[in-house]
Amino acid sequence: MDRAIIGFLIALLSSPAGLPAAEGRKLALLVGVEQYDHSKLGLLDFCGDDVATLEAVLTKQGFRCVVLRNEKKDPQPDANTPPTAANINRALTALLEKVTRHDLILVVLTGHGLQPIGETQPYFCPQDANPGVVQNVQGKQTLVKPDSLIGIGTLLERLDQSGIGHKLLLVDACRNAPQLKGMKAGVDSVAFELPEQSGLLLSCSQGQFSFENSALGKSGRGAFLHHVILGLEGEAADKSGLITWDDLTSYVKKAVPKTVTALYAGTDVDAHQTPEGINRLAGSLVLARLTPVVPPLTEKPNLPPQLFDGKQWKPVGTPKSGQEWLDYLNPPKSPDGLARRARSDWANYLGRPEQI
Repeated sequence: MDRAIIGFLIALLSSPAGLPAAEGRKLALLVGVEQYDHSKLGLLDFCGDDVATLEAVLTKQGFRCVVLRNEKKDPQPDANTPPTAANINRALTALLEKVTRHDLILVVLTGHGLQPIGETQPYFCPQDANPGVVQNVQGKQTLVKPDSLIGIGTLLERLDQSGIGHKLLLVDACRNAPQLKGMKAGVDSVAFELPEQSGLLLSCSQGQFSFENSALGKSGRGAFLHHVILGLEGEAADKSGLITWDDLTSYVKKAVPKTVTALYAGTDVDAHQTPEGINRLAGSLVLARLTPVVPPLTEKPNLPPQLFDGKQWKPVGTPKSGQEWLDYLNPPKSPDGLARRARSDWANYLGRPEQI
């Protein structure tokens, strides 16, 4: 059959009407607070480094990341972008501008947290948080300055109102702060309703601490984000190399309690940390893909598929390097249908997942 006719048929079969919905943008807001303005909120060790490491992992997976963090080793953090409540709100507003139902946002908060008795939602403490509470006659605790804190349920409502399609929230913070005056362990769990197409994973259950330790990672990490990072790097991947939200949350829920128990075995520390999650996502939501394994150059193709170079289909020879193998799984820019066809052909031929 004439090559021009073949090209026409391929283009026809790959028309937009026959294609799946376009994949939207992947956005991330990462907040890490190690030092606080309030004297009763002590220094933390690894929150700033944790979100910096997570940024690198997510960027490789196509996320557009905005990071607000400070570190205790930095006596004069950047005055323009400290992780204050106002800056966090401004950054979130900018990220959510012109979002669509095809887009995804992942918000990661790591620092101090609390959950007053009688409250159905936990709170995250920005750098300028005022964690004071007052107690009424019924025993319920009320926040002194709620605007200085970020309510997790309130944050999810804001994400939902933006119109963005998928809303994911990871919170690495304690849900009990007994060192604060007037604060004691509560018994309430998360009771607010999650918006549709959203997922929430908290680093610990009500009344628990969220541990960090110098033995994790290269120079120390929080136990929760340590396993989030490992999960996204491949520990939570399925057999096809995909890492979904369900896979990640399942892995983290199992790994964190084991790690914390092992770290503090033989000590007098009450080392119990059990992540708590709620999921209202419909179907599997892919967060990351592992890079396809590069086959050895001894695997020489006999009749390799043709490759579209942006102008025409043409045969290709045996790849000369490992990078060429990966290039064939992610061909040059071309009309969407043709690029997908080339990528799909090569993935099927090599027996490996497509590289997106």
